[in-house]
Amino acid sequence: MRGMLHQHGHAMRLALQRLAGAPLAHLFTILVIGLSLALPALLYRIVTDASALARAQTGPPRITVFLRADAGEATQRAVRSALDARSDLASVRFVSPAEALGELQRRSGLDDVLAGLERNPLPPAFVVQPRNPEPRQLQALQVELKRIAGTDLVQLDAEWARRLYALGAFLERGLLLLAAVLVAGVVTTVVNTLRLQILSAREELEVCKLMGASDAFVRRPFLYFGILQMLFGAALALAAAEGARMALNAISQDVLASYGLHFVLQPPDPGELAAVVGFAVVIGWFSAAWSVWMFLRALRPR
Repeated sequence: MRGMLHQHGHAMRLALQRLAGAPLAHLFTILVIGLSLALPALLYRIVTDASALARAQTGPPRITVFLRADAGEATQRAVRSALDARSDLASVRFVSPAEALGELQRRSGLDDVLAGLERNPLPPAFVVQPRNPEPRQLQALQVELKRIAGTDLVQLDAEWARRLYALGAFLERGLLLLAAVLVAGVVTTVVNTLRLQILSAREELEVCKLMGASDAFVRRPFLYFGILQMLFGAALALAAAEGARMALNAISQDVLASYGLHFVLQPPDPGELAAVVGFAVVIGWFSAAWSVWMFLRALRPR
């Protein structure tokens, strides 16, 4: 165990020495990595918070279940029991004909016209809020609610939900495409940097292999080098994204305040920070392992 820790400590020291050996060159590489990762991180935060703001402005989707106009209390209780038994509904609220008529008078301003009606033409209804606002799930739920005995009409206005989800899906796909392109560029940059490091130490590595050094011994310092380089780049990306987030918040306060909107980009949560760090470690390890594997493959006798 102590020998293994000693080997890893030796590999870490070699990696740090290589980073310190050409600080300016490695600094530019870290800048490229950081800026490439900062852009998708910032765009992810903008898309996530903007989608949350749009949903908050439009409100949660609701479905209105109208009963027959002559539905008695027994039918109302049966429908209420059927709705309460569903696990896909977040809330169920009963709207009596009198309450519905009062709401219509308040919104329409036709008090005199509605007051002249001989009887209340509005049926009893239930307003339900689904747990899943995805448009396809809403339409499927609408069909299922129509099958409840005693219902006359199930009304769903999901047009806003379809548009919102279509826009969100488009932005998410565009963000994934941009992130894939930038990650490919980061991997290429790190691989090329590691290849240069390997080539500069080629004679030393060949001697080590001739003396019986294992592939793991040769590979380990470059693995640490790639991981450290990516971690420094990830730290720079998080700092740049945070600075851009604060600047955008300062600008949005002045621009959106005139429209009565309050939009603030939230800082990354611990899970997102851990995801960035984990991503940096994986990419750094993969890039280094690939570069060293190519070098060791070339050394093997054919």
